[in-house]
Amino acid sequence: MKNTHTKAVGALLTTAAASVLLALPASAAENSWSFGIGTGLSSLSLDGEVGFATGAGGVIGDFDLDNSDTADMFKSAFGFGGFANKGRYTIHAKFATLTLEDDNRDFDVKWDRYFGEFALEYTFTQVGKNAFGVIGGVNYTKHDWDFKNKVSNEKVSPDDD
Repeated sequence: MKNTHTKAVGALLTTAAASVLLALPASAAENSWSFGIGTGLSSLSLDGEVGFATGAGGVIGDFDLDNSDTADMFKSAFGFGGFANKGRYTIHAKFATLTLEDDNRDFDVKWDRYFGEFALEYTFTQVGKNAFGVIGGVNYTKHDWDFKNKVSNEKVSPDDD
């Protein structure tokens, strides 16, 4: 899958939780902590290319799945996010999993996606209801693919971390 599409899927999966959770409390006292945790609903569409090696050589395939296609393939998903805030500092954490499966005429396909993120935010000024600051952190995305060709019975499981 193209890297831009991977980022878009990650952003889509976490946007619902992040939009509910990550509001910076404007009135937090300098010496008290505030916390939040939650989850949310989301849907996604996928568009890109996937490539993997087979016994006959490398294969690159295009795919374009809209929201109804991914809903038909949906097997399971879980995600949550949270924050801890004290004064000008906010710690953000997110985690999400998603499993899609498809059993069509030619292939059995399973896709597992795992996403985690940890970030630290520092708010250097506040003007009215607007906060300005910097945020930095790390995120991890892992994809597990399982393809089984029903004609040749060949199984392929490429990884993309």
